[in-house]
Amino acid sequence: MKSSAAKLLLLIALIIFPLIIWAIVTQPQDVRSRATDTNATPTINLTPTATPSETLTPTVTPTLTPTPTNSPPRCLGLSANPGAGVKPLTVNFACAGYDSNNDITAAEFGFGGDQKQLVEKNVGQYGAFSITHAYANPGSYNVTCHVRDNNNSWSSYPSYCTYTVVVNDNALTPTPIRTPAPTQEIIVNETPMIYTGAFPTLAPLPSPTLMPAIITPTPTPKPAWWTSAKIMQMVSIVVISGVTIIVALMLHSFFDRR
Repeated sequence: MKSSAAKLLLLIALIIFPLIIWAIVTQPQDVRSRATDTNATPTINLTPTATPSETLTPTVTPTLTPTPTNSPPRCLGLSANPGAGVKPLTVNFACAGYDSNNDITAAEFGFGGDQKQLVEKNVGQYGAFSITHAYANPGSYNVTCHVRDNNNSWSSYPSYCTYTVVVNDNALTPTPIRTPAPTQEIIVNETPMIYTGAFPTLAPLPSPTLMPAIITPTPTPKPAWWTSAKIMQMVSIVVISGVTIIVALMLHSFFDRR
């Protein structure tokens, strides 16, 4: 009887021991290394990452050619010789003009009484026109003059470009009335202005700052010891062990009867 019981225990041990070894060997590997995961050091990537900068497409600004502005000419003065006398009176007139950026090409004389005469002649930037006119009737005649440039611009009628001619019917010669011409400053050669001040210094554009990228490792979840798979494994061991014991008992009874 003792021999049969020893054989039964040996049979059960031979069946259950490999199952226990298999359960231990097949447990999750992450449980045995979970102690080292708690002290995991995050990995820092020190490779600088350049901040992307926006690419600016230069806009081409069209170059505008300035349209030259025409300066109108100026009448500089009108003279008469003689300025007064007895009829019939012949008077020699002279009219001077100036233009800063063109040539003087004509002068128009007004002799009074709606009598006018145009004298066309290119005298350059500065020049004078002369003409003779005869007065047959006595009276006071307001003479005017204005000049034109080659862009067909006319000057105004300043006071010093007018003259009053007096024609008498007898030998008495009154003093002619004339507005004195102001002093004129003629600038023939206009010198452009040259800027001699210090030009502003342009500050350089700031360079992009390179920031190191820090990569924080994602912690590995630690598997639990009593997972559903482990529970199913232990239940399978218990079931297999129970079936093994029942089979062993049945075999024991069968051999014991014989």
